[in-house]
Amino acid sequence: HTPSRSRPDYWENCDVPWFTLADVWQIREGADYVFQTKESVSEVGLANSSARLLPAGTVILSRTASVGFSAIMGLAMATTQDFANWVCGSRVLPKYLLHTFRAMGMEFERLKFGSTHNTIYMPDIAAFRFALPSIEEQSAIVTFVDREVAKIDALVAEQQSLIALLKEKRQALISHAVTKGLDPDVPMKDSGVAWLGEVPAQWVVLALSRIATERCDGPFGSGIKSEHYTDSGALVVRLQNIRSNGFHVGEPVFLELEYFEQELKRHEVVPGDVLIAGLGDENNVVGRACVAPAGISPA
Repeated sequence: HTPSRSRPDYWENCDVPWFTLADVWQIREGADYVFQTKESVSEVGLANSSARLLPAGTVILSRTASVGFSAIMGLAMATTQDFANWVCGSRVLPKYLLHTFRAMGMEFERLKFGSTHNTIYMPDIAAFRFALPSIEEQSAIVTFVDREVAKIDALVAEQQSLIALLKEKRQALISHAVTKGLDPDVPMKDSGVAWLGEVPAQWVVLALSRIATERCDGPFGSGIKSEHYTDSGALVVRLQNIRSNGFHVGEPVFLELEYFEQELKRHEVVPGDVLIAGLGDENNVVGRACVAPAGISPA
């Protein structure tokens, strides 16, 4: 278990890498080895806990939260109790054991318990069984898997690059159509708006508020909290519903109709509304927009 956090000498100026669930999210998908950790612990701290320093080559397996994550220690480390660790003997190669764990996805799904915090319990881990060919055949299998996986990874990277280029082309196509029109020979004029640049001479440039019936922000502050959510009533449109390719229902949440009618009616969303996301992240750009679909009301 984790050495006491109340002892600064266990955690300050230390040199033993301390691998935690927080480190799992930093590791590139498919990476076989781990070399860095966010935290370090002291040898004194380890000596006063049930954690232990494990040698390079140890195979680690996450048994909680990110159940099934596996990797090989690239240098000596200690881990939290969220991991089961194997120091391989002479009959099994660490890389072969790693690939075996990565083939056990369905078994991990069968064994894990918990709805919000998944766990595989240690008695189930102790009962693991797997095929064990000779060291020579293990080595040949590892060489084959590494070579073929590298080919697939290269294809994935190539496709991701192509997807990125297609997304750029998609954006450029939309931008050109709505700012320059479809006729390449039409006379142009300066729009007076920096991001628009020149537009077709016969087009009108004006404030959006002059052609939209109204602009309605979502409620701020305490207007909608998670404790207001119910199983039915008025649909709550959230950031995850707004996608660049349309409205995504996902797992819907609702408000009681009475509360909606009395407190939030002025924030109502109706079919045909243009929904714009004011926040974004690395996966969803800020400003993404879609149209509220038919049947969305009350929302």
